[in-house]
Amino acid sequence: MTKLVTRIAIVLAIIIVCYFVAGKFNLLPKWMNIFKSNKVEMQKTPVLIKEINDIAQLVSAEYYGEVYADLFSAFEELVRQYGDTFEINKEKLFVKYPLLKKYYDKHDDVVLQQKKLENLRLTVDNLKRELEYKKKDFPTLEQEYDNLKEELKSISRRKEKERHNEMDQKVEDADKRVDAAKKKIKALEKDFENAEDDYKQAESKLRSEEKDLATFSKRNNLVYIGRGVVQAGFDLKTLKEENIDTISAKHLVLTIPPPAMLDTIINPWFIKTAKEEILGYEIFIKERRDYSDDEVTLVKAMCIKELAKSAIEKGIMDYAAKSGKATLEQFFQLLGFEKTTINFKPTLEYMKLQNDEKEKTELN
Repeated sequence: MTKLVTRIAIVLAIIIVCYFVAGKFNLLPKWMNIFKSNKVEMQKTPVLIKEINDIAQLVSAEYYGEVYADLFSAFEELVRQYGDTFEINKEKLFVKYPLLKKYYDKHDDVVLQQKKLENLRLTVDNLKRELEYKKKDFPTLEQEYDNLKEELKSISRRKEKERHNEMDQKVEDADKRVDAAKKKIKALEKDFENAEDDYKQAESKLRSEEKDLATFSKRNNLVYIGRGVVQAGFDLKTLKEENIDTISAKHLVLTIPPPAMLDTIINPWFIKTAKEEILGYEIFIKERRDYSDDEVTLVKAMCIKELAKSAIEKGIMDYAAKSGKATLEQFFQLLGFEKTTINFKPTLEYMKLQNDEKEKTELN
């Protein structure tokens, strides 16, 4: 029995060795050769798209910051957002935000006075230009009058009576034009002086109303500190086949939207740090006790906006683009691509952010 088992084992060993040798020298049919090193084939585009979609959102940059937001800045932003429709919705908003009515009345006084001041400024500027033009033109009228007088002296009244009378009329008309110009200049000077006085009074009133608004805001304000994180990166769930420009076994060219703001998070309770737990939202100034819940929520929402704005000003989008590009290149390398080229297709929002950053850089 033992000898039989030994013989079978020897035969099987010989068969396996022969199969292995034949496989190495490609002597077996392709379907039988399990040892053959097959060439890696490129994944189909839909499969690759699914791999990318599975990532969902790629957070490639995070910004941690601390910002301040106050109730009356939030009110100002609210009024600006509603724009021309504020008048239609104001009664409903006044119920929701009780302090908004008092703020808006004072704010409206300031806005109306600003418009009045702008109109007075235009009046002053127009009068100034007209006065300068009249004064500039006046020497020409005077010179014309003097020239006509001299020419009249050279004409004999007896010998050239008709011509003399004609020239005499011209001198008289020129004299009237000079006199009318003098009166016009004098009237314009008076109007200009009055307009400047009106402008100064309006400017003084505007400063007074702005001060009144600032005092009201200061005595009734609610200020929160907001601490949190802003995440920027890429939303890859919407990636489609048309985003892939070139695909081969070695090189992938991908065109995707630029990085975007993915989330702005301020924990309403505590944020754990290495040393302690700190509040995500913390009251900095509280001048009253009767703020409505909606007013508190409005200030907290303003904190989130300010945090996102601060992140953009600090360059989170540029960092997200660079970091995200490097991460995606590594990801596609793991999928088998030797080289990956990632292009960004700018959106209007992204281009606006880039232009805003460029303008700020130029101003600084």
